[in-house]
Amino acid sequence: MLNLGAGNKRLSGYVNIDSREECNPDLVCDIRKLPYDDNSVDKILALDILEHAGRLETDDVLKEWFRILKPKGLLIIKTPNIDTIIDAYKDGKIPFDELIRKLYANQQYIEDTHRSGFNPDNIKQLLISAGFKIINLQPRLGYGDWSNMAIRCKK
Repeated sequence: MLNLGAGNKRLSGYVNIDSREECNPDLVCDIRKLPYDDNSVDKILALDILEHAGRLETDDVLKEWFRILKPKGLLIIKTPNIDTIIDAYKDGKIPFDELIRKLYANQQYIEDTHRSGFNPDNIKQLLISAGFKIINLQPRLGYGDWSNMAIRCKK
């Protein structure tokens, strides 16, 4: 089981992967090219990471994750829901500064930048095109995580 883009959120029972050595992950590598054989991984957690891949790289990233998952393997993605964020701004629920932070990230280090964005329809289409079957999509998470959506899918 893989925890991609683990950062400082190390999970027991997972191989915690990050591109930054200073996070002390189990494995330092790029999420776009993972050193795993085809059909070799049971589960991938991709929490707050897919949006850090470039817009033109998203298809290849998802195909890479599909490649390494075992048949019926599980992929769980959490990513900002652009629709929810923009609606919150338009409805006056968040100020402009928060809109910008939600869309482009905190930018405290080079990798802390959102290079792409998704809404429920878009992410479903991308996942299906990569070969995944959608189990469920939660377009808006709880109060403290209101701007994110979660998607569970399988190979």
